[in-house]
Amino acid sequence: MKLLSLLSFVALSATSTAQSGTTVVTVNGEEVSQQEYYRKMEYLPGLGRPYKDGGFVEILPGIATLDALITERVLLQVAKSKNLYPTESEVDNEIKFRLAADPNLLTGWKMTGRTDAEYRRRILLEVAQYKLQTEGVTVDDKSIKDLYDVSKGTRYTLPQRYVLRVITLRNDTEQKQVDAELKAGKSFASVAALFSIDESRLTGGKFGEVPLTMLSQGLRDALSKVKKGGQTSWIASDKGTFTKFFVDDILAESVRPLDSLLKEELKRELAVRKGQMKNNVAKLIKDARTSAKIQIASPEFDEAYKRFMGSDTKSGG
Repeated sequence: MKLLSLLSFVALSATSTAQSGTTVVTVNGEEVSQQEYYRKMEYLPGLGRPYKDGGFVEILPGIATLDALITERVLLQVAKSKNLYPTESEVDNEIKFRLAADPNLLTGWKMTGRTDAEYRRRILLEVAQYKLQTEGVTVDDKSIKDLYDVSKGTRYTLPQRYVLRVITLRNDTEQKQVDAELKAGKSFASVAALFSIDESRLTGGKFGEVPLTMLSQGLRDALSKVKKGGQTSWIASDKGTFTKFFVDDILAESVRPLDSLLKEELKRELAVRKGQMKNNVAKLIKDARTSAKIQIASPEFDEAYKRFMGSDTKSGG
């Protein structure tokens, strides 16, 4: 199960590439064919896992991908045999739940070249895993409230935070020029984009939202003298650079309320905890995979997979 997400992506990417034509990429006019691409991907070195008692066993990507795909099939087959196979509406609801927590989730997913259909497949697998893990488990409202109350002061209390922008310079001779631009009325963001050597210059010097507790004492002292919309004096670093911060906002300490989204998160957390004591899903899947009739078309991979399964047992996987 550890390899599921990564290797499913590799397999799906390969399928997508196969549909695009016989050439995967050209380098200075030289073509790399599908056959060369697949073969390199199957035998790319460096992937592996440790043994329980030390050492390292290399795993061919092609074999690891086969193992992931087999495990996926077995997982869904077990879920179906127990009448726990996710329905379309359950998958829809799970995607809606995750988008409510992170509206940019699918945007980030598709930026890596993956599709909506591939994300839906991933959610199908994860919901099936969750249903197997939590079969026969119930969680009441009191347990949810108790967990929230215990965790509120740590997990769900956000400390005071500063929303900052930064300009970083290599030496102090550039400070006068930057100060002059700021004094002339130019925005901190535009000056950061023009002069800063930090990568944040690409976003107008955005340093992000930072809890007060995570700032160095020197920066805390500098910010204590600045209100929202103000900027610090220049701060020298031990690396020989100089920084100036702008305070976009100061966010007061706040407590996340026990709303419907958080209730569902805590319900799932408690359900999984209880399910881990009640249902041994790892053994369930392992037993099902052991008894499954698996036929691998390639004789060389069939032998390699059998060896892999032997080393997998030895390594405790």
